Amino acid sequence: HDAILALERIGVQTMTIAGYGTRGGNPATMQSFIITEEIADSMSLEELVLEGKYQALSPLMKRSLIKKVAEIARTMHQNGINHRDFYICHFLLPKSWLVINRSDVVPPLYVIDLHRTQVRGKVPLRWLEKDMAGLHFSSLDAGLTVRDRLRFICVYENRPIRNVVRNPSGFWA
Repeated sequence: HDAILALERIGVQTMTIAGYGTRGGNPATMQSFIITEEIADSMSLEELVLEGKYQALSPLMKRSLIKKVAEIARTMHQNGINHRDFYICHFLLPKSWLVINRSDVVPPLYVIDLHRTQVRGKVPLRWLEKDMAGLHFSSLDAGLTVRDRLRFICVYENRPIRNVVRNPSGFWA
């Protein structure tokens, strides 16, 4: 519940809460549930890759997806939110975006599976590394090029490519 509200506050698309509840006052024994609305007619980025649909996209559409994922990651991390299961399977893309086949339309990506998400003032380096390693590992089958990965880093860091290449941060090593 808290993670959904935190993502909504910073403008990251996620699930919509339909209902929730808790039982018990002791945090060690408390039970809770959440019901969300369906994100209909969508597929995860992992499904997109495994079904070969990612490779079939135009280069501009691929760049648009990479940019959107990097913007989501940057926005979350800059606002003290880390996912802890940050894999491409936890990004849902409406299938309608694939049909329009226009790179000028920003892909509407929804971040899901937030039960392990942490929300705090600042994300510790260890959790940034875990999120980014998970995202990198889960994208290995996508056929991303070195340029694709550099593009992601540039968007994530909000720095031009020449600065990223000339002065790489130790984080990306």
